[in-house]
Amino acid sequence: MAGRSAGGIRSAVLARTSRCLDWCGLALACAGVLCLVAAGVAPATPAAAAASSAPATATAPRSSPARPRVLMLGIDAADVEVVTPLLEAGLLPNLKRLVDAGTMQVLHSHPPTRSPAVWTTIATGVRKETHGIYDYVTNTYYWPEELRTKEKLLTTVDMRKVPAIWNIVGDRGLTSVVVGWLSTWPAEEIKGALVAPYIHIGNTRQTTIKGSIYKTDAPEQTHDPKLFARLKPLLRDPDAYGLEERKRYYDELPAESSVYEKIPILKRYNYTASWSAARMYNVTAATLALSRELDPDLVMVYYQCPDSFGHRFWHFRLPEPELRQRLELLGVDPDLAPELKQRYGHAIDNCYQDIDTTTGELLQALGPGFSVMVMSDHGFGACQFERVNKNVPFDGGHRTEGLVILSGPAFKRGAELRQPVVEDLAPTALSVLGVPRPEFMEGRILEEALAGRPKGHRATSR
Repeated sequence: MAGRSAGGIRSAVLARTSRCLDWCGLALACAGVLCLVAAGVAPATPAAAAASSAPATATAPRSSPARPRVLMLGIDAADVEVVTPLLEAGLLPNLKRLVDAGTMQVLHSHPPTRSPAVWTTIATGVRKETHGIYDYVTNTYYWPEELRTKEKLLTTVDMRKVPAIWNIVGDRGLTSVVVGWLSTWPAEEIKGALVAPYIHIGNTRQTTIKGSIYKTDAPEQTHDPKLFARLKPLLRDPDAYGLEERKRYYDELPAESSVYEKIPILKRYNYTASWSAARMYNVTAATLALSRELDPDLVMVYYQCPDSFGHRFWHFRLPEPELRQRLELLGVDPDLAPELKQRYGHAIDNCYQDIDTTTGELLQALGPGFSVMVMSDHGFGACQFERVNKNVPFDGGHRTEGLVILSGPAFKRGAELRQPVVEDLAPTALSVLGVPRPEFMEGRILEEALAGRPKGHRATSR
């Protein structure tokens, strides 16, 4: 499927039989959209403006355009079936430019598609059985019985058994900026800067199990407290985002609407949208400031929105008869379907457009010298459940088929990829950066996508 037009990809994907996964009804998160600004590029967003005025301890000299550099852009739950129609409609112009200049196809993941496990696989090039991260907390059935704890504890970065790509390139003297990547808390010391999302277990501030970059009451989001002190003035709390800000996603019900009495979870979803907007802003502001300061070789950023909006708003984007059926299943008046679809039916699409807009700002700031790898940990689509999760009653479901886009100077236009899997991404990124693939990595270099001979093709240990 690689190298085909958006329409060709869509036809091929629609022809396949997608498998719903039984863990997809869990309440999950909403996302951060990230931008970077390089020297001499005017900031285009409030976060960019804030970051550009932040004090920097030192500004690295700008390097040669020929220097290999990589942007790894993670979009949780991005799905070819959802993205392709948006590309064809011209609603994702920046992602379309990447696809047209490079290649997009299905990226295969491994069940169960638990995000901490898969995003750690993407960062390490090995599967969960090797890297040792299975879930957000340590007492769930996703963990092998011998590793499972009785007490609910946050998974911590020291549980990871192998180095991540930022450790490997740091050993080679290369600098990384990593912001918002799952399962990186507490933040470890790296060459460059890492800002780890924190999970507030049992706290109403935490609207999902996926963490955020919080301005207050979240320890060890950076290894160096002085770094967080510099970033803190740039950050915002979810309460800073009200009705007007949430309009970027959907047309919210009036506060006095009786629909909230019938579907009270919708009021909580308003906070989810505010939380998501704050996360997006905070991750953006931190990444902008750190990239301006550090001139990184590797940038890794993480967007959550398609996954958490998918869990909350999927049925609203489906045809009205299917939404009516879901309302009947919930014991809610099905005649509410037209209004709910009109108000919330474009929430997921607007989330993707939000990501696309900021992706454009990111690409403009970084410049053409960056090779871009866009990836998801799994896909997302319609799913039939035996029961409805009360926290996400309008849920869709995970699919093992996500997506990957490869574009930029290191990658061929229209390359045909051979069944890429999530563990192939780290060794491919290392190859672009000229760093040999470590022997412990289980993934392969996607050599068929590279414009030249891969510089890191020779296996070696760290």
